[in-house]
Amino acid sequence: MKFWKIFSACLLAIMICGVALWFGFAMLVGGAMMMLQPSHSSEIKPSSVLQLDLGRVTDTPVTSVWENIDPETWEIIPTQSTLQIINAISMARVDDNIKGIYIHFGDYTSISAAGLEEVRGALQAFREEGKMVVAYEDSYSQLGYWLASVSDKVFLNPQGSMEWVGLCSEVMFFKGLFDKLDIKPQIIRHGTFKAAVEPFTSDKMSEANRTQTQMLVNSMWEAIVTDVAVSRSLTPYYLQLLADNISINTASDALSYGLVDGLMYESEVLDFMARAMEDPSLLAPQTSNITPEEEVEMTIPTVEQTPTIVQTEVPTTLRDVNIIHIGDYVPMLLPKTSENKIGVIYAEGDIVSGGATNALGDSDLRKSIQQAAEDDDIKAVVLRVNSPGGSALAAEQMWYELERLRQVKPLIVSMGATAASGGYYISAPADAILANRVTVTGSIGVFGMFFDMGDALSNKLGITVDGVESNSHSDIGQPFRPMSRAEQQYFQNSVDNVYTTFVSRVATGRNMSYERVDAIAEGRVWSGTDARKIGLVDDIGGLVSAINIAADRAGVASDFQIVEITNAPTGITQLFTTVKASLRQQTLREELGILYEPASQIRKLSDKTGIRAEMPYSIIIR
Repeated sequence: MKFWKIFSACLLAIMICGVALWFGFAMLVGGAMMMLQPSHSSEIKPSSVLQLDLGRVTDTPVTSVWENIDPETWEIIPTQSTLQIINAISMARVDDNIKGIYIHFGDYTSISAAGLEEVRGALQAFREEGKMVVAYEDSYSQLGYWLASVSDKVFLNPQGSMEWVGLCSEVMFFKGLFDKLDIKPQIIRHGTFKAAVEPFTSDKMSEANRTQTQMLVNSMWEAIVTDVAVSRSLTPYYLQLLADNISINTASDALSYGLVDGLMYESEVLDFMARAMEDPSLLAPQTSNITPEEEVEMTIPTVEQTPTIVQTEVPTTLRDVNIIHIGDYVPMLLPKTSENKIGVIYAEGDIVSGGATNALGDSDLRKSIQQAAEDDDIKAVVLRVNSPGGSALAAEQMWYELERLRQVKPLIVSMGATAASGGYYISAPADAILANRVTVTGSIGVFGMFFDMGDALSNKLGITVDGVESNSHSDIGQPFRPMSRAEQQYFQNSVDNVYTTFVSRVATGRNMSYERVDAIAEGRVWSGTDARKIGLVDDIGGLVSAINIAADRAGVASDFQIVEITNAPTGITQLFTTVKASLRQQTLREELGILYEPASQIRKLSDKTGIRAEMPYSIIIR
């Protein structure tokens, strides 16, 4: 009897705890959903201004509320996709209540350079509609200023600063570390420019790698300088001089050299926008006191030689303006409905076999492709690629499904920040490929990487490994001994075979000869601009352009609906997956401090054993 009393009490306690947990879970979900709804301040009134605050932006759309939760604070941080932001700007262009856009996103934004280029294009179209665009920041980064320069007026905090020094790309090399640890990388590759393995085998860039990276950085910087020059009515030569001479630092510098229109605090900028809506002449561009001929002859810019900018006087009484944050405006957009659908599939992350939560798994992508192929309402497909590549076999699996899809429906590829190596492999079957000017692409090459850890274990840890084999090479690829010459040739044959297949896939997809592709391959990376010149992409354009081309190819340009196809985990599974990954990353950052980035690179690169179709390391442009 006593047992049953205890059993009943425990059972009742479990039931009560279960009910409490589910109640708490429901409250969490309800609270999250309420927090994600537009706030009261988001009411759209006549003469409103849309604020572009690009805090947390992803290329792939968020599919669940859980992705908006900060696992450390459990705060809800709304996230928008690049496509949502562009669509919001497009809708604001025809919204009579929206009179202008206010670019102000603070110190942090997660949007990529390619995403900024696409948003900048949408803002340009917004301006061409005759509506106001004004930018203000406390401090401008180079990429932030690139976006802001599209505005009618660019303002800066009087005590702020601005960076204008050009771009750079730095690579961290680990050969010295591996030498100290007695770790011996064993590399097999096909491609002169396939530099993914250089951080393990050298202490500096090879000449081939330096050449390709220099061209990449120059091409990206040229795109930024050209845009700023056009928007600010300056010459590229003048802007290059400012960078070479590090002329821009303080807010006064930015004003004196004509890169901003005035130094104001935010409340003054809001007042300016309120007055500009009543008096559009306030938005008229100010002219430089330097002729183009004089500008070309300049060698070192000085304040006396630069445009004279008269700062706008602000009245003592400041007026307010109704601000609509883009995070509140996006949920108000009513999706267009149509029987004709254009499917958008996102291919983002390192390419791996099987399914993956923080990578691009071939099984997940193949499901999305098959879903699009079998849905008769989907008339064409856009594949948005943001991947540096990865497993060559997984890339081949994806290529096969995409080739099958292309046989029945138009397939257009939109390249984001990176679509290189395996990322280009899966792009090759497309009917047309679009890239941004600052996209990193190409890297058509293959490598294999293996490690000999025998001496490291023995000399550093006192660990030795011994065993038996049935045949001469039964332990081939094991990390406890160096490879023999025959084994190296064995893997070289595999790498060469994969490379031949890779180049053949590209040659077929791009309607080029094998020899032509081979000549521009060899693992070399290209900017979107240069890739267009050599035929690896068809045109410069973003995701929206790719969608419009897909609709046109399908014959539904006048009536279609965009459908985003994802196979990401949802519900409680996604919650635990997201929280676990975020907490782990946060813990490592706190524990390792400045060592986090190099440790992450070592971990990431050392996992890349086997045959890989992957871009040379992570090219970080800053």
